[in-house]
Amino acid sequence: MPYFIYRRFLLVIKLIHYIAIAADKAGAEGNGGIFTWGANQGRQLGHDKNDGTNNSRLYSATPTEVDFGADDPRSKGDRWYQVAGGLVHSMALTENGDLFIWGMLTKALTEGNGTYPDPISLVKYPTPTKIPREDNGSPWRVIAAGHSSAFAINEAGNLYAWGTGSFGLLGFPSDAQGRDVPTLVDNISEAPDGSTIPWIRIAVGERSVYGLKKDGSLWVWGQNNRQQLGLPSGDLYETPQSVEITELDGSSWRQIVAGNDHVAALDMRGNLWTWGNTNGFRGGDNKGNKPGLAWTFEDTDPYGVAFTLINAHGGEFAQAITSNGRMYLFGNNGWGQLGTSEGVPANPGPGAGPGGINWLETPVPGEIWVSISTGGSTSLGILSDGTLWGWGQNLYGQLAKAPDLRYSITPVKIER
Repeated sequence: MPYFIYRRFLLVIKLIHYIAIAADKAGAEGNGGIFTWGANQGRQLGHDKNDGTNNSRLYSATPTEVDFGADDPRSKGDRWYQVAGGLVHSMALTENGDLFIWGMLTKALTEGNGTYPDPISLVKYPTPTKIPREDNGSPWRVIAAGHSSAFAINEAGNLYAWGTGSFGLLGFPSDAQGRDVPTLVDNISEAPDGSTIPWIRIAVGERSVYGLKKDGSLWVWGQNNRQQLGLPSGDLYETPQSVEITELDGSSWRQIVAGNDHVAALDMRGNLWTWGNTNGFRGGDNKGNKPGLAWTFEDTDPYGVAFTLINAHGGEFAQAITSNGRMYLFGNNGWGQLGTSEGVPANPGPGAGPGGINWLETPVPGEIWVSISTGGSTSLGILSDGTLWGWGQNLYGQLAKAPDLRYSITPVKIER
């Protein structure tokens, strides 16, 4: 979602796995288009303008605008509102509630015996495709993407899912074959008057899903082998389960984000919670097997201001920014994605981070961080002057630089 709209360059960004998606600010200083770069083996960038191949993956290190043809919402006075990306597919949502998807969705990841089907069953979107609205034309309002799945909440508060059904990911019991069209997920909970309680937020990990409802309740489903669902037992839940956390002490959730098998969440007080495979950063009982308070703004920020935005769509690390524009990063630092050399092995790859939290100074004096995104082992951030910066892994051009630059510990400016 567009957390901030500043003077220049980008409106929203999304970094997931090895691709980056950015929506340009419309107006005198931008054309309002969507730009993509990074890995492109499934046409998830929305074009075939590749720069080469690295580790058997096609990639483009050049931010390139996606062509929506006659369906371009700008021709109707509409603007981009949110972007999302999976392993080999991408999604974009407009302010008026139109949803587009491109790339490939794997409908069935594996057969019953654990082998890949031949040929692999794919839902293909070779070019940006507009997804029809459901519930008598209710506009789409929130989107999220898993590795090979897609989720969308409409204005009616209903949640739809499609793509792979493995590990109970779509919330349908005893069905691993997936869906090739958006399919309604059971609302589960009811208000005291018997009406259903609308979904308002959705986050997707590698094999787990997290949904927030309008009453502040948290519902989870999918794989729980690392207790990433916040449930103390059970390896798999095929339908939404309620997670109640007494330590919230009357507060509720503001935001929840999911990485591969770890989760970060903000409560309404601006405190940061984590659980799952947190790889050494704080949370719960420090083993991550139950939701727990990781960092309060009192013990993190010297000015005592609350966290306002978090992101954790990568591998065991996360970002957070405060209301005064300071950025903190914590967790795995195998590719310098925390913006520090501490914990980066001599041969970059999976590795421990600083074991705490790292404050990242802005690369432009006087500016503050206003938006963030993570994916794989790479971080992105937008400054208040509208410039976009990236650091961490660059094997597939995620930093908009040729893969000769394998990684960067310090932020590098991304130009379009």
